[in-house]
Amino acid sequence: MAIIKNGKIHGKIGNYIYRVLNGVEIIQSYPRRIKVSDNTKVENLWFSLCAGMSSQIYQIVKDFALNIVHSRLYNNLTGIFRVNLFASDSNDRLANCLDWTLLPSTEAISISGKHSDERILPTVCVTNEEVRVSISESSKPAYAVRYLPAAEYMELRFLLVHYDFDSKLARSVFEHSWDRELIGSITSARELEIDLAGLDQPVSHGLLIPCFGIRLFAYQESSSYLNSSVYNPFWILGVWYKSMPKI
Repeated sequence: MAIIKNGKIHGKIGNYIYRVLNGVEIIQSYPRRIKVSDNTKVENLWFSLCAGMSSQIYQIVKDFALNIVHSRLYNNLTGIFRVNLFASDSNDRLANCLDWTLLPSTEAISISGKHSDERILPTVCVTNEEVRVSISESSKPAYAVRYLPAAEYMELRFLLVHYDFDSKLARSVFEHSWDRELIGSITSARELEIDLAGLDQPVSHGLLIPCFGIRLFAYQESSSYLNSSVYNPFWILGVWYKSMPKI
C-alpha cells in the first residue's frame, strides 16, 4: 500500500515501488522472489559443510604451526575439500574408498610460506592399521642458514589430525616431538609408527591429515623459538580419506 505525503507517493502500487530520493520521485520495479532450486539448496549445504570442515582443520593446523600461516591457507584447504569431497561426482568416486586413499594435490602443502625446504620432508605411509613416518638423514635446512643464522638447535614435530564425518568434528589425535638436536652437518634419521586402533579415540574412517614442522632455537634449553613469518618450515604432508565400512 502506498501513501501520499507532501504531495508525493510513497510505497508499493501493483508491481512498482514509489519513493523519494533527495527530493526526486523514483519508481522502481518490485523485486521478484527467486525460487531456489533443489540443486542450489544442495550446493549451499555442501558449501556450508565444507566451510565448517575447513575452519576446524585450519584452526588446529594454525596452532601447530605457531600461528604463523600464509594468507591463502584457509582458501587452499577449502578448495581442496570442495573439489575432492563436495563435488557433484565425489560420492561415486569416494564410496568405494574402503582403504585410506591420498586425495589428489594434497602432498607437501606449505603452511607458512615459500621458504620451506621440501627436501627435508618425511615420507608418510597410511594403512588401515597405522601411520608410519620416516625422516631421512639431512643437513641444516638451507633457508635457515640464510634467514635464521642464530639457529643452532632444531626440534622436529609431528601432528596427526582426524576429521570425523559422523560428528563433523576435527581433533588432534596424536602429537610427537623428537629431542632437540644440534644442527651440524647431518641430523639423524627418525621413525614413528602410530597405531590407529590404539589411540585414545580409535580412528577407522574419515580424514587423516599428518602435519610436520621444525622449530628452531638458539640454545638447547631455550623456550623461545626463532621461527618467524620469514622462515617457518611447517607442512601438511597429505590428506587421506576413508569411507565408512559397509555393513
